[in-house]
Amino acid sequence: MNLSCKIEEKEAFYSKFKDKGFLSTPQLFKIAAELENEHVENKIDLYEKFIKKAISEDNIFHKEIYPKLGDNELFKIIGYLAYMYMFSNIDRFEDNILKDIAEDEKGYRLDVLEKIVLSTKLFKDKKFIHRTFAEFLAAYFFYYLIEKEDFSKILIKNK
Repeated sequence: MNLSCKIEEKEAFYSKFKDKGFLSTPQLFKIAAELENEHVENKIDLYEKFIKKAISEDNIFHKEIYPKLGDNELFKIIGYLAYMYMFSNIDRFEDNILKDIAEDEKGYRLDVLEKIVLSTKLFKDKKFIHRTFAEFLAAYFFYYLIEKEDFSKILIKNK
């Protein structure tokens, strides 16, 4: 991922994040460094802010799709992709896979799924940039399903 990552105030950075557990793994350290100047409460907040930053880059997705969706809908859609990635044995979101999992009537339109996978910095080579993002977003998707009482209706599609 090529988001800017230069720690300006090393002492302040260390003091700010050491007690929150954000420096315990290279991945968390990298995320914390990306959000050095942001107020971050916990790991959920850390992941949410990083994901928003990764999708708010100046790209076609951000210009065309993001303004129409909003954060909750966007997290639901990317969570759906994460769910499929984690539980349907999907390694890469190739065109045929995206066509198979697209469900227009549920809000998972093929054109939106394609733009997310191809245009956001959460994906590289049609894969999530790191499994922890897929895990976080899949959990978000489960939470959404439980809130909507739709959890029992979800089917795992084996690929």
